[in-house]
Amino acid sequence: LKGLEYAQRFNREGNLLARKMAEEVIALDPNYPRGYRLLATTHWIDVRVGESKSPKESLAKAVQLYQKVLAMDPSDSVARALLGFVFTLMRQYEKGMAEVEQAVAINPNVADTQIAYGFILHFNGRHKEAIEAIKKAIRLNPLPPDTYWHGLGQAYCNVGMYEEAIVA
Repeated sequence: LKGLEYAQRFNREGNLLARKMAEEVIALDPNYPRGYRLLATTHWIDVRVGESKSPKESLAKAVQLYQKVLAMDPSDSVARALLGFVFTLMRQYEKGMAEVEQAVAINPNVADTQIAYGFILHFNGRHKEAIEAIKKAIRLNPLPPDTYWHGLGQAYCNVGMYEEAIVA
């Protein structure tokens, strides 16, 4: 949980701390899927914060690790949703949507699954649907990371709801 908190800072320092914690968790228990899920997350965050020397390789590593998590625990809706998000970053939009839709079907009441769904809908130009998914994520996690609000603001802008975007 502490590692996830570091990762959700979406900066270089937080991501380095999250990766260190993920590696420690994996060393302690190599059969614990959430350690690999956190490690996968740090790889795509490297791309987002400009720390990756090879974004293509970082995203491929994230895919590999999320798939490992799903092999260990097929019911991990967050890993499946994040796998969909990474496919979307890789411009594999249909694969991304398929993964996130499956994640939502597995567990529609997980905020991190809903926010990934909202972001993927947004990236696919389905902004009104994205707004609803992001609002649901915020209801499920009333103290969400800033990225939830940022995503909501972007989706509102894309449908011309500028006052709502400013509030978000």
